[in-house]
Amino acid sequence: LMEAIIESVDEFYSENLAQEVTRGMREAASRGFFLSSKAPFGYRRIKVQDGAKERPTLEVNPDTGPIVKEIFEKSLRGVGLKEIAADLNERGITNKGKRWQRTSLHYVLTNEAYTGTAVWGKTTTGDKEPEPVRAEGAWEALVSREMFDAVQKGLEERAPKKRQPARVGSKFLLSGLLRCGVCGKPYTGQGAKSGKFSYYVCGTLLREGSGSCTARYLHAERVESCIVDTIRGRILNDQTITELVVLVAEEIDSLAGELGGQLHAVEAELADVRSRLERLYEALETTDLTMQALSPRILKLRQREDQLAAAQEDAARQLQQRRADLPSTAEIGEYIADFREFLAEGSIPERKALIRNFVESIEVDDRDAILTYTIPMPSDGVTRERTPVLDFVQSGPLFGPRRTELRTVSPIRYLRQPLRFLG
Repeated sequence: LMEAIIESVDEFYSENLAQEVTRGMREAASRGFFLSSKAPFGYRRIKVQDGAKERPTLEVNPDTGPIVKEIFEKSLRGVGLKEIAADLNERGITNKGKRWQRTSLHYVLTNEAYTGTAVWGKTTTGDKEPEPVRAEGAWEALVSREMFDAVQKGLEERAPKKRQPARVGSKFLLSGLLRCGVCGKPYTGQGAKSGKFSYYVCGTLLREGSGSCTARYLHAERVESCIVDTIRGRILNDQTITELVVLVAEEIDSLAGELGGQLHAVEAELADVRSRLERLYEALETTDLTMQALSPRILKLRQREDQLAAAQEDAARQLQQRRADLPSTAEIGEYIADFREFLAEGSIPERKALIRNFVESIEVDDRDAILTYTIPMPSDGVTRERTPVLDFVQSGPLFGPRRTELRTVSPIRYLRQPLRFLG
C-alpha cells in the first residue's frame, strides 16, 4: 500500500512539473520570443527586456542576412540546391564555418523563421500533440510570406518523389558500405550519362560539386568484382572461418566468466536494496515515523532498485547469448558452401545482404581500399573497439599474382585488408 502511495505521489509531481514547463514555454512562444538555443543562419540571438526578465529574440545579421535573401531568390528562379551550394562554397561563404550542402540549404528554405514567424511545438510524431504555437511578426522578416510559400511550392514540385526514378538503387552491391577516406562521406552509385557504365561517387562530390573533395570516381563493376573475389577467396574458406569461430568461442567464454561475476554482484546489491526497502515499509506501519520523513529515502532506493533490475536483466540476457552452442566443423562447411553459391548466383538483394554479413565497411583512400570484415555469427559478445583478429596484407597488380601474409593477432571479429583496385 505504501509503495503504491509513493509511486502515485512521485508520478503526479513529475507530470505536474512537465506540464508547468510546457505551459510556460508555449506562453513565451505565443508572445514571439525565440526559444531555441541557436539562431538560424542570417539572424543573431539577442536578449530583450520583458518586465523584470530578459527574454531571447532574433535580429537580422547584417553580414549573413543578405545571403538568405539571395538563397530564396535563386530557389524561386528554379536554381537547384546543388548549384546554390556549389556557388556559395566557391565564393567562400560558409554556413557557420561549415560548407553548404543540399540538406542545410533545404533547412533554410523551409524554415518559417525567415518570414518573421516564431514557431514552437512543431513535431513529427502522431496527431496527439497540441497544435504548434505561431506568432507572426515576432522579429524582422528576411523574406515575405508570398516568396516563402512560392519557394515551398517549387521545392515540392522538384522533389525526387514527384519524378519517375531513373534507376533502382539496389543494383549497386556496395551502397552503404563504401566510404570516402578523404572526407568520411559514403559513396553513392551513379550511372554515366551514356548509360554504358556506372560509378561510385563520393557523397561530398555529389552534393557540393567539383573541388569539394579530392576523391576519385570508382568504376562500379571493377570495385564490386574485386570485393566479391576477395570475400570468396580470403574469407569464405574453411581455414579462415574455422579460426575465426575458435577465436570467437574463446572470447565468448572469457566474457561469459566476466558477465557471471557482474551478474552475481548486481543480484547481491539488488537483494540488499529490496531488504532495506522492506525495513522502511515496516517502519511506516509499526512506528511513529511519518511518510514525509521516509519518502526521500524510499524514492532513492526505488530508483536504485529499478536501475539494478534493468542491469540484472541485461546481464542475464547477454550471458545466455554467450552460452549458445557454436557451429560444428560440418555446419561451418555447409554454410560456407551456401554463402559461396549465393555470392555467385544470388539475386542482387541476396548478394547485397550476404556481403553485409561479411563486410562491416570499405574505406577508400587514394589508391587503397581498407576492408573491415566481420563474421556472420550471433555474437553480441564481441565488441567492435578491439584489435583486429587477422590482418591480410596484399600487394601486387590488381588482377595479377598476389602475395598474402596471414598473421594472427588478438582475438576479435574484425579484419582489415588493403586492396589496390584504383589503378
